[in-house]
Amino acid sequence: MIAGDSVLAEEIYDAALDCGWEARTPEDAEGEIPFLILDCSFHVHDGPALQGGPQVLLCDSAGLSELDPEGDAVGFHALPPFTETKLVELTRRERHSAQAASRAELFFASLGKHTEWVSQSSPGLVLGRIVCQLINECAFTLGEQIGTAANIDLG
Repeated sequence: MIAGDSVLAEEIYDAALDCGWEARTPEDAEGEIPFLILDCSFHVHDGPALQGGPQVLLCDSAGLSELDPEGDAVGFHALPPFTETKLVELTRRERHSAQAASRAELFFASLGKHTEWVSQSSPGLVLGRIVCQLINECAFTLGEQIGTAANIDLG
C-alpha cells in the first residue's frame, strides 16, 4: 500500500506497478492486509498511523521519532525524481519492526534501488542534508560572483 498525495508517492506507485507489485492506495485496499505500507505523506499524522501491515514512513518533513513516536515503523528518504535516484536511505530506531525493515529493503531493491541504513532520523536523513549544503555553496558562489549560473549548473 502506498499512501500520500505527492509526486513521490505517484512515482513509487508507478515503479511498483512496473515491477509487478500489486500496488494499492489506502482507498483501494478494501481491508486487505498489505505486504508493506509505504506512507509518503508530507505531514505528521494527527490520528493513528495507517494500520494493517509493517510501515515505512517518509522522513522528509520530520524525523522518525516525531512521525511515529510510539510505533515500530521504519523511515525512508529518497531524492527526487524517484525514477532517476539510485539510493534510498532507510532509518530505524532501537525498537522497530524487523519485518518492516526487511520488507522495505526487499521492496526498494525490487525497484532497482540500493538501500543504505543510516542512524540519523532527522528530516531528510543524510543525503538530503548533503544536497542542501551543496545548493547553499552554489548560491554563495553565485552571490560572490565566483562562478556563473551556467558554470555552477555544469558542475
